[in-house]
Amino acid sequence: MAEATANTSGQAPANPSSWGGLVQKVERLISEGRHDQAENIALEALALAEDYPPDDRRTGITLELLCEIYFSTRQYTYAAPVMMRVLQMYRRCLGFNHIDTGTITHNAARLYHEWRKFDEAKAFYELAQRIKSGHLGAEHADVMAIKQQYNQLLYDMRAPRIQIKRAGGGADRMKKTGQWDALPKDALK
Repeated sequence: MAEATANTSGQAPANPSSWGGLVQKVERLISEGRHDQAENIALEALALAEDYPPDDRRTGITLELLCEIYFSTRQYTYAAPVMMRVLQMYRRCLGFNHIDTGTITHNAARLYHEWRKFDEAKAFYELAQRIKSGHLGAEHADVMAIKQQYNQLLYDMRAPRIQIKRAGGGADRMKKTGQWDALPKDALK
């Protein structure tokens, strides 16, 4: 995922107790592998972000960070509703077929694949592949990665549970779009 930073202006770091300061701390803790601490601070940042208007980019960034934490720690029951909320935000703000909606759809596929909820994963992989190939072409590296993971899913659906590999080639991080700036200006207030 592209880094979703709370301070992209090059200015001094944000106040540590502000939303931006909390998000910076969460990103640092994630990079250090301190997911338990990152989760607590991300939840604090989400509490602040919930006071912003619906579909505010800060809420989306915070939800993506929480999803990344839950995915990395394999807490799929927590990650799934957060992922679905992020996906719905992308669909409302950018459209169902936007390339970044395709990235989040792919993340949902990986999440459900890892969780071994194969029917859900299959539907999300197929949708992500359709969205991404419509923008990038069938031979683009991102589309090929989705195809490869989809083929792994099809294998996993037939394989004994002991042989199942992690979706995404062992990558513990989800992809970020980094496109919260692409949201309509009304959603950024």
